Amino acid sequence: MRKGVLLQCGLLAALVAWALAGCEKSPGESSSPQAGAQGSPQSASGGLPGPATPPPPIAPPQGPGPHPGMGGDMAQHPAGRVMEQINLYKQRLEANPKDVDALVALGNANFDIQRFDKARELYLRVLEIEPKNVRVRTDLASCYRNMRDVEQAFKELNQALSIDPKHETALYNLGVLLLNDKQDPKGAIAAWEKLITAHPDLVYSQELKEKIAELNSPQADHPAPAKGKR
Repeated sequence: MRKGVLLQCGLLAALVAWALAGCEKSPGESSSPQAGAQGSPQSASGGLPGPATPPPPIAPPQGPGPHPGMGGDMAQHPAGRVMEQINLYKQRLEANPKDVDALVALGNANFDIQRFDKARELYLRVLEIEPKNVRVRTDLASCYRNMRDVEQAFKELNQALSIDPKHETALYNLGVLLLNDKQDPKGAIAAWEKLITAHPDLVYSQELKEKIAELNSPQADHPAPAKGKR
């Protein structure tokens, strides 16, 4: 990525952080300006202590949001449009604290700038309204993993899969977590084999098959593959 693009992403992330400030407070909840202000998984509040390096790849949030940070590149969207969408969702949430689309959008925006504690708070509010929302529960698991709470991430993924056993992102992320965080390659293989069986037309199916073959070899010791774009 060119230096100019990196600068643009950084400025846009700062604008998003500024626009989101204070918008996540639930009714009756006290404000905490410092909560979620840190910009890396290592320093996000509420997580378990972890290594200095970022966690292995895990799928980004899905669903509606103010920019395609749900797997996209903020630099592809004008800052004005991003701010306009964030403000719109904030207004909707002020008018209706149970507006699921607004909660998800703001949760995703917080996730994008690595405010994982705030994203978690918003996703939990969605799940109070829609406890069987598998997509949001899967994104909540990603929050917990980035906050180093592996056990809670594992619990959320399993709960998501109990609702939808074939959910693509939940199965993929479960394999990533089992392999990299729980040191359970057999469990990762089982999750990814189930994923391939349930979704034989995956664009990254061949990559997963090769990874499974490596893990089945006697001296396998490789990181999990990055998720292909859908």
